[in-house]
Amino acid sequence: MDTLSLIKQPIETELGDFIDLFNHALDHEDGLLRTVLNHIKQRAGKRMRPILILLMAKNFGKVSEATQHAAVGLELLHTASLVHDDVVDEAAARRGQASVNADYDNKVAVLVGDYVLSTALLHVSYTHSEIIVRYLAELGRTLSDGEILQLWNIQNRKSRKRFTIRSLNVRQLRSLSRVLLLVQSRLMQAMRRLKRQDSLANILELSSRFVMISSIIMTLRQKLVSQRVTIWLKESSLYQSFMR
Repeated sequence: MDTLSLIKQPIETELGDFIDLFNHALDHEDGLLRTVLNHIKQRAGKRMRPILILLMAKNFGKVSEATQHAAVGLELLHTASLVHDDVVDEAAARRGQASVNADYDNKVAVLVGDYVLSTALLHVSYTHSEIIVRYLAELGRTLSDGEILQLWNIQNRKSRKRFTIRSLNVRQLRSLSRVLLLVQSRLMQAMRRLKRQDSLANILELSSRFVMISSIIMTLRQKLVSQRVTIWLKESSLYQSFMR
């Protein structure tokens, strides 16, 4: 069994429910919009974001209807950002298939991306949680901020580009760190409660899940660090002199 399958094993049923809800969120009766949304549904990725949400929710109790809507909202926000990114980057492909802007045009891609983004907001509203809605809105702002910074960097000197890209990655790392610290704090609280109840078996199970979740988050953080170092190295004068 590969690593991803092992990670998904505790939430196989819940992940299946998520996929059904996600696909239903992208259903539409109209011709063009239905065609483009079906095109988007066919390029499903690894779904690491909903997997993390479902794992953490199950770790603290159960995966509720609100959990599923939160997971769908986050994945739809990510999907919308990819559709818009392909327009900005003039990309012809995404995950091995033609991008929306390549198969149709930029106008269609922008409008469909807006539709998916609105659907994301609709689903987080179904959680009836103000804090979840706020976090998703803040995340959307951060994504847009990053894209605008990237466009601005292209028009400026490499030294400025290196600084702003590094700053963006630091911001992303801080966001992941806050998530990790929140998970650690909640798990420690849960383990202290179980310790008072002398429930050793539950503590061990909780610890095992914590290690798995922490491993996933740390892997994502390491990927960001690696990306930041790679960008800095490729833009350094030393690297450029070797490439001449």
